[in-house]
Amino acid sequence: MRIRLLRTPQLGSDARNLAARVVVRHSTLAVLLGAAGNLLGAELRVPADYPTIRAAIDASVAGDVVLVSPGIYEGLGNRDLVLPDHDLTVEGEGAGATIECGSFPDQGNEHRGFDIQLPDESAARIIVRNVEVRGGTGVIQAEFGGAAYVFGGGSIDFVGCRFVRNGLEQVTTWGGALAVGGPARVTVRECTFRENTSDSGHAIGMGGIGTLQVLNCRFQDNRGYATAAICTDGSRPGTTYIYGCVFENNWVGIAARIGGVTVEECTFVANGSLRWGGAVEVGDDIEGGSAVVVIDDSVISANSASSRGGGICVWAGELRMSRTILFGNCLNNPPGMGRDLYVHGGSATLSCCCVSADGVAGEVTLDRCVRESPRFCEPPPCGVWDVNEELRLLPDSPCLAKNNLCGVDIGGALGTCGSGPLGACCLPEIGCVLRAEGDCLAAGGKFDGGAECLAETCAPPTATERTTWGRLKQRYGSTGNQKSLRR
Repeated sequence: MRIRLLRTPQLGSDARNLAARVVVRHSTLAVLLGAAGNLLGAELRVPADYPTIRAAIDASVAGDVVLVSPGIYEGLGNRDLVLPDHDLTVEGEGAGATIECGSFPDQGNEHRGFDIQLPDESAARIIVRNVEVRGGTGVIQAEFGGAAYVFGGGSIDFVGCRFVRNGLEQVTTWGGALAVGGPARVTVRECTFRENTSDSGHAIGMGGIGTLQVLNCRFQDNRGYATAAICTDGSRPGTTYIYGCVFENNWVGIAARIGGVTVEECTFVANGSLRWGGAVEVGDDIEGGSAVVVIDDSVISANSASSRGGGICVWAGELRMSRTILFGNCLNNPPGMGRDLYVHGGSATLSCCCVSADGVAGEVTLDRCVRESPRFCEPPPCGVWDVNEELRLLPDSPCLAKNNLCGVDIGGALGTCGSGPLGACCLPEIGCVLRAEGDCLAAGGKFDGGAECLAETCAPPTATERTTWGRLKQRYGSTGNQKSLRR
């Protein structure tokens, strides 16, 4: 006998307290539950009830949650996981689950963690939460997405995941950790990408016509043959939105070859390029791609490139930047041109930004910009960054709203020296960001104080009730154990 809790249709005002039907296979029992809510599926536990992650996925139906106990999972049944075309959550419990892909390409042994290829018209919602994937390279003859490959439709969320040392140059050609294609709607939230590599898109390769949202993630030491930690490309452009992320010590932070990319409240520090554009590249000098990139309320400092655009290079297309600190970037082969910003083709418009007086070159329009140092408390040396350091401003910084003509904080809410250590701050309608306590409260947020943003830090109460079989039996008088109910 299997219990499934199904979402009810929209109810009238006289019956909105009815929320779900319990449909019991091979039985006529029906139970009405109170309080409207989302689909409540069964919990399939690995390894308690199923020996491998794949076995639990194969046994799932729409709305189920595969709960994976903490530990390292490797070998057959725990990698190359093909996810089905129905609502499903794969979640690591506690400290999280680690999928060790164990790829050895020189032996013809290539694997990845997740393979999510759904029909273009799919409406499935798939969530992967609190899972680490490492050592993936993609699979033979499909070297996209070292850790995870998303292609087709559906809504795909990666939450609180860690992608470590995935991809391999000249083997993983696109998306060292994650490759996205087709019309899928992909959200990556509170994830960490570290030491991934590929020929293009060392951490994430976005080649789809759908949408990609990257929220409150950290990209560190992702390097490879070309391009950047995040690279957008493809025959038809999708849209990419990046918010609250930190890019440090990558070979280029973002390369927008095609499409539209919006960046808000991000920090780019100590990223570098062997060519031009250490933190951000706009357009494509090789295949002629053109992009429109919008950057707001961000910091781009201490990045480097060879001889053009230590911070940003615009190859083709348009750069629109507002309330951003673009200062203190450098060139490895001076004298060069445009150590902070170089426009080779296309155009750039900067409004209420902080830029050096002589650090830009090319077709650049400056609107009410501060042309002097932002006055960091401890300016980072170019190309060097200690991940434990924090970017703060001196009280007399021209980037503070009270000290500039625009009357706005430039560079986002960096805080000032002495305003206390940064901690997790829950902002309304935004989620978790790192802020000093005073700055968090001033912005109407709730200060959590954790050292980093985790998946559960600002998680709102969900309409789906997490329960147990024991509670269901106690409430509704059911009998039998979990395994008998599932079967």
